[in-house]
Amino acid sequence: MECLLQEFNKVFTKISNNKPSGYINGFVPLLISYKARDPLTKLFIKYIHYDAVKSCNILLQPVIEGLHWTLLVGMLKENKWKFYNSLPNPMHKSIHPKIITAFYKDTKGAFDSDITRWSLYLIKGVLTKINNIDCRMFVCKYMEKIIFEGNTNWTECKNRQEEILKYMAEFAYALFCSSLK
Repeated sequence: MECLLQEFNKVFTKISNNKPSGYINGFVPLLISYKARDPLTKLFIKYIHYDAVKSCNILLQPVIEGLHWTLLVGMLKENKWKFYNSLPNPMHKSIHPKIITAFYKDTKGAFDSDITRWSLYLIKGVLTKINNIDCRMFVCKYMEKIIFEGNTNWTECKNRQEEILKYMAEFAYALFCSSLK
């Protein structure tokens, strides 16, 4: 898993470096499987410090629970969390308060406000699965759209499985190319 996350981080760093200028002041490289007290995640926590948080507008936090991936987005200027899920299920949202609390403890002093008190919004109308296609790609697509398009009109791309299949192929190709260098 750690190797996959490192490769994922390399590819997404390339994507985020090509983002439109002026959209995000900074991008915290936090692409992790965040489990409370998991020693592997400490590797990524070092990037979350006061200066990094101050230079950003958003914090992207993929969350893996069992085999399911969701995306937790911290809107740093608005003091709120947005929750993106390709397989709508209220049970998936229940893990996020625990993750936010553990994350807040691990990043002591990085935030001006108590992120555990921020509101948590389930974003409705996002691209969702209509079959068992890999939820990791949905999380990647959510991150890409958030970075490049800001407030996305999700209804335009809801249930467009063919886009995800193409995106999976593009992502796999980018991972393959990054391993050749």
